[in-house]
Amino acid sequence: MLEEVLSAIAAKPAKERLGERCLSYARERGLPAALIETIEACAYAGRIRIGPVWLLRLAELERENTDEENAACLRHGFLIVGSGLNGDPVALELGSGRMAFISHDILWERSYQDFEECVVRTPFTFDEFWIQASQSGSFPRDSRDAEERWGSTPASD
Repeated sequence: MLEEVLSAIAAKPAKERLGERCLSYARERGLPAALIETIEACAYAGRIRIGPVWLLRLAELERENTDEENAACLRHGFLIVGSGLNGDPVALELGSGRMAFISHDILWERSYQDFEECVVRTPFTFDEFWIQASQSGSFPRDSRDAEERWGSTPASD
């Protein structure tokens, strides 16, 4: 679980509580209660590097997901919760519960015809993703690495 991964990281910001605004935002997006509990238990006052990826400051989910450059992610069902080393958003696909890398080059330049061109899905759920990132020395650090590892994976039906 993410909480165990974070407990093993010595240098991290102080814990913080999620405000009611953040909790309401998560509920309105349809996050399951168990995931909201995990997010609340794992909220720190800054980003945390886990292997080659970063967990965002979870109390700022709304800001990250409504930022003009990233807003398309949420419109297409992806909640940004982290980033790769090059800035690629790391997101939870709300419909499938799987994690994905979003190519920031394609996303921010709006150089896609179909949003799926930006997405590289992983085979992992939220907790599995962070556990793998913390344990695997060869875990993908961005969407390009993820595509090399898992290929382009279509949306689940």
